[in-house]
Amino acid sequence: MDFQSSFQQHYSIPAEIKQINNCHQKTTNREECHNFITTLFPINGGKQILYCGTNAYSPQCQITLINDNFQVVNKSVSTLSPHSPYWNTTTLLIENGQFYYAGPIDSHGTNVTIIQQIDIFNNTTHFVQTLQNNHYWINKDANFVASFQYEQHVYFLFRESDMEHSNMGGHRVMSRIGRVCKKDSGLQNHWTTFLKARLNCSLPGSIPFYLNEIQSVHYIHNDKSYRFYAVFNTPQNSLHGSAVCVFTMKSVLRSFEGAFRYQPSPSQLWQRQDDDHTVFNCQASHNDHSQSHLSLKYQLMDDAVQPINDKPLIFTKDEHFKLIAVDWIETKFDNFVQIIFIATNDGKLLKYVHWSNLDESCLIDAIQLINPKENQFLSMKFYRATDSLYFGTEKEFIRLSVDQCDKYPNEEECINSGDPYCGWNRYQMKCIRSSLGILRDENFIQNKNPQSCQQLWSDWFSCSVTDPKTFAQGICQCRQRPCASTTNNNCFKGFEYQVTDCVVYHTWKFLFVSVIVAVLLSSSITALMYFYFFPKIKKRAKKSKPTPKLEIYKKSPTLSLSPAYSMATSTVTSSLSCSTRNLDSIIREIGPKKLTI
Repeated sequence: MDFQSSFQQHYSIPAEIKQINNCHQKTTNREECHNFITTLFPINGGKQILYCGTNAYSPQCQITLINDNFQVVNKSVSTLSPHSPYWNTTTLLIENGQFYYAGPIDSHGTNVTIIQQIDIFNNTTHFVQTLQNNHYWINKDANFVASFQYEQHVYFLFRESDMEHSNMGGHRVMSRIGRVCKKDSGLQNHWTTFLKARLNCSLPGSIPFYLNEIQSVHYIHNDKSYRFYAVFNTPQNSLHGSAVCVFTMKSVLRSFEGAFRYQPSPSQLWQRQDDDHTVFNCQASHNDHSQSHLSLKYQLMDDAVQPINDKPLIFTKDEHFKLIAVDWIETKFDNFVQIIFIATNDGKLLKYVHWSNLDESCLIDAIQLINPKENQFLSMKFYRATDSLYFGTEKEFIRLSVDQCDKYPNEEECINSGDPYCGWNRYQMKCIRSSLGILRDENFIQNKNPQSCQQLWSDWFSCSVTDPKTFAQGICQCRQRPCASTTNNNCFKGFEYQVTDCVVYHTWKFLFVSVIVAVLLSSSITALMYFYFFPKIKKRAKKSKPTPKLEIYKKSPTLSLSPAYSMATSTVTSSLSCSTRNLDSIIREIGPKKLTI
């Protein structure tokens, strides 16, 4: 889709009045009785749009044609889409008009299936789907998060209650990857090639720490590598953890080419069993159903799909991950750097970098993008043509550039930021976005890959700075982070500091003179009042009644300081140790100071 198009128009697609009235009679939640768009595909080179909406619990799909006069012509399409905007479903449109939908197909949300419509453009009514109401195929509580095609198969990623432990006294939510052959025409409208495997994302150890609930997926590939990045969480009623695991398609295929997991009867234990894979590998003839019975026998693979390096790329106990987007770029010193963007449940956007020479991923930025009390993330997509992230939320649509290079005001901060998107241009004297064309320019400066991750800066806080030589004092805005190296000259007691927006007191000499002058002036006024005014007051008091009471208040000199500048307008910072750096030099680097007496 071309986000740079000069033609912009707002299309209103409300639910039909009849359906709204019917919806009001069926549900108490009237907020759902509108037309929420759940599916959107550009087709025919972007000249047409296929969209589906909930239509007040009566799902409807249409193809919108925008002709040369920008007139909209609608064509109804008979296909499937969710009834509720709150269900986790996925749709995929591939070549020849094959349309895939995974999710509930009934208004109650309990009949969950993976279904294919052979040709959506010709309104073909032939469907192929998983066996309904059968937990061996798809459990009724399944939540789908993504789908994509790879070679001869279409893949679906979802989480569901497992059936492997149903005869052991309980169920656990598991993350799965399922697949079907694109050319599977079905037998009695049911898939003959459906299989699924478990996705393993866990911290290794004698007792692995499993993160079983997949939340979001970003599928990415280049000429050499096909992989997907997935966000996993632990259940809400357990120890909290969030992680990103990365899976290659080689690892996925290894699982699907292995042994099956088979349960002869509901009362028996599951077994590992080898059998013919021909039909599941899309190698059977289009009309050959001699092996189709295998799809009724096997639905689950025995071997789980393992992540790269058998461990998460990112793990944290401090955040609750929700959405993910990924970019791969080249830098001046590295041919493959991974940048991972993660949206959290509390409205933050986290930016991680994984350098090829490090085992861990480095958190280099965190932005509070929305207020979680008023808004929530619904979707996040990376669009390479504009180098931007696009967020769908409950209240707004947000576009954010993936690089924030202009916030680094000098060369030191630019090249030490740890942001592979950025570099210092010595010709332009500013921090700019890197590109393949500029990487070989000698005027473009980037640091080599870091040897360890730098910690994020703390939030800005008010701090007092004292010059050890002149005893000049200032109130500044400071922030700190743990030192990455003990050889860092700016380190003080294990922390590196940045200081900006200082408001400076007078030096102690001036303050001392001011105090002496104030004391002398106060003494003079007191003596004058005692020897000159008081006798006169006493004389007048004898002539008038009642005698007035005279109160004398001594006010000590006060120093009124203007507030520090807002960080939103501050563009220059200074990196230093607060206790050892000369305050005058700080002020010169930072810029003008404010002082009000």
